[in-house]
Amino acid sequence: MAGDVEKICKKRMTVAEFKARHAKDLHLLIDPDHPDFGPKNNQFVYFWGRIKGGRSDFARRFTDAFGTVNTHGHTTVCQGSLYFACKAMSEQYAGNGFRGGQKFYWQADQEHAEYILFVGANLFDANYGPPNRTPRMTERLVTGKLKMTVIDPRFTRLAAKAQRWVPIRPGTDAAFAMGMTRWILENKRFDATYLANANRRGRPRIRNRPGATPPGW
Repeated sequence: MAGDVEKICKKRMTVAEFKARHAKDLHLLIDPDHPDFGPKNNQFVYFWGRIKGGRSDFARRFTDAFGTVNTHGHTTVCQGSLYFACKAMSEQYAGNGFRGGQKFYWQADQEHAEYILFVGANLFDANYGPPNRTPRMTERLVTGKLKMTVIDPRFTRLAAKAQRWVPIRPGTDAAFAMGMTRWILENKRFDATYLANANRRGRPRIRNRPGATPPGW
């Protein structure tokens, strides 16, 4: 069945042909109309945080024996996406496209920031926050020099200290980001002068003009 699923993915077999060939075993699948989802065993998902060495090996032996492919660790969804984002942020325009980005753990300047938008981050509990980042922004929060918006389905400790908490539904992060981007573009709430010089070396850094961010943010 797995081999025929690969044929479907490569458009060498139709779902109807697959169902006809494996009619007696279709009850073993999650959804016969989507055989690429695999067997019902895949409905079991093992998701861990940050575990090292022998513990992750033991977990994989268990899930492999159970028959599920859905084993995902912290690095799969956190560190991997972080590195890709940081690489994109550091790319420079050269020739006919952006290239040369570095896979690095870029850090925001929270010690001098005036406004921070946190998306799915809880610096009062994790993300290198308590020992490193939290002290750098706590004083600015107390003095009113820093304002925060926290986008998270859960009311976290960080959200409790923010000026605005946006409890979006799980899985709608991208939709929220695209909507926010569209609002900024349509209302021209961006610093065009700064963006025009962002990738030209040798130019002085141009500070954002007043009103470059949405009111109340």
